[in-house]
Amino acid sequence: MSKSTMTLNNNFKVCARIKPLEYSSRMLEVNGENTVTIRDINNKTNMEKQNFRFNKVFDAFSKQDNIFQYVVDNGISKALDGTNCCVISYGQTGAGKTFTTFGEDDKYSTNTINLYSDTQKDKRGIIPKTIEYLLNKNQEMAGVRELILTCNFVEIYLDQVRDISRNHIDRNQLSSATKRNSTTTTTMDFNTASYDNESLEIYEHANGQMLIRNVKNVIIKSMDELYSLLGSGFKIREKAESKGNQIWARAHTIFTINIVQKEVENEDLPFPKSMIQFVDLAGSERIAKSITEGQHKFQEAVLIMSHLTSLYKVLAAIAVNSKNIPYRDSKLTKLLSNCLNPYNNIIMIAHLHPAESNFEETLNTLQYAERCKNIDFKEKKMGAMAGAAAGGGVQSSGHIEESGMFGTASTVNNDKMWKKMNDEIAELKNKLETFQKDHKTKLERIQMYLGLEIDLERISANPLSKEAQVLTNMKNVHLENQNLKIAVAQSDEQIAMMRREVDEDRKDFYSKQNKTESKLVEVREQIKRDTEKFKTDKNKDEEALRKQINQLTQENKKLLQHNTQLLDEKTHAIMNFNANLNVMEMM
Repeated sequence: MSKSTMTLNNNFKVCARIKPLEYSSRMLEVNGENTVTIRDINNKTNMEKQNFRFNKVFDAFSKQDNIFQYVVDNGISKALDGTNCCVISYGQTGAGKTFTTFGEDDKYSTNTINLYSDTQKDKRGIIPKTIEYLLNKNQEMAGVRELILTCNFVEIYLDQVRDISRNHIDRNQLSSATKRNSTTTTTMDFNTASYDNESLEIYEHANGQMLIRNVKNVIIKSMDELYSLLGSGFKIREKAESKGNQIWARAHTIFTINIVQKEVENEDLPFPKSMIQFVDLAGSERIAKSITEGQHKFQEAVLIMSHLTSLYKVLAAIAVNSKNIPYRDSKLTKLLSNCLNPYNNIIMIAHLHPAESNFEETLNTLQYAERCKNIDFKEKKMGAMAGAAAGGGVQSSGHIEESGMFGTASTVNNDKMWKKMNDEIAELKNKLETFQKDHKTKLERIQMYLGLEIDLERISANPLSKEAQVLTNMKNVHLENQNLKIAVAQSDEQIAMMRREVDEDRKDFYSKQNKTESKLVEVREQIKRDTEKFKTDKNKDEEALRKQINQLTQENKKLLQHNTQLLDEKTHAIMNFNANLNVMEMM
């Protein structure tokens, strides 16, 4: 390849990170610090191997600190000087984008599956480490300069911009209200319906910045506050995913940090403001994988591919310092336009899954990252690629061809690869037309069955229209009506059950009362019998006692008489003894 005559932008860095596997794989090989080689193990292409060169390649043994240090050196450290920074994580679902961006930690993560080696003590991602870095810088400058960090946490799902941080703010407001009124116990269950239907507006401020109307900004003063914000966002997503929506894989997540610096002694002294945006893109799987998964999944894939195509155009223009950057092609690029320009620091991390079954997706990720950076591309190739992206990337009907974004590298047999891609596109178009006809037939049947005057086909094409909102409201009313009927039926059943329980309790009470009265009568009769018996026994005892008294009286009389007789005998004996004694003395 010959070098491009265009001047490449040194502020834009593209690197690759390989996800570790529990088993060995020969598909990806790292050559030095900048080159990765992909091998076609299953002969799906006519090239045995292809080399891709980036600013930095992180192998499967790289740690979170290695990635973060690279991001700090090439972007975040310069944010304190007033330069904006954007860190983009790109790749297929399951390649490790979210792990790199957010990481895992018990303080905020709801993921219980360890994607990376357990030998890593600190698995926190770039965002927590960045906030920690900025808070440490704030402590270092204490007394001289103050850093004020405000963050917002949003996602783009089905072209709707939704505020994930709203859950955190609502819970904090509830907690404050509870503290003010400690006697009231209040609980809060976040309403996922308002979250699912939320679609915030992106508008241009007077200063030229693209902002989100009514988005909630959270001031971060400690790591605990950040963990609370992330944890609340993850929980509402987890609750929404319990309904069957794979939001983590199908939504673009954007975490923005606004940095305001103030002089402690002189707050009026101007300091440059800056912004850091972290983007966890939706999975970059091809449309062909979603065409058989139903209309909803297909619509998701179309919108995701449209956003990724728009992002590619913007990054490709930035890479060559172009003045014409197509920010307005999608909500994603509009929202990132504050940081995506040739003068800011941009770091794109392409995440690679080394499993051989993911060869095509991994190859597409490498090609997308290489083309975004415009590495070693001829000027005419850039023009052809931009034309393909503009003309074939997004069809007027909203369907996307993949050749504009995921072409092959400019190597030998390039024409054969392009022919193969065009044949695949034609096949996909035929499948899409068949799918659309079947879908239209089903919609007409549903419309006839329901007797609706609403155009269901137009609603399907534009899920955010007023008619779609009317249909959604009708659906919600119907669901509420069904829920109300179920609640009424359950209440009636509970009332009937309570009545049966009352009747049973009443019968049980009367039965127990009768038994008690019977026992009371028996006790009374027993008392009566016992009383009569007591009186009879008493009379008998008294009669026996009188007899004993009389008998004792007679015995006492006899004893008294006997004692009297003995006393007389003793007296007579004494007198005789004295007389005899006198006679003897006289002799």
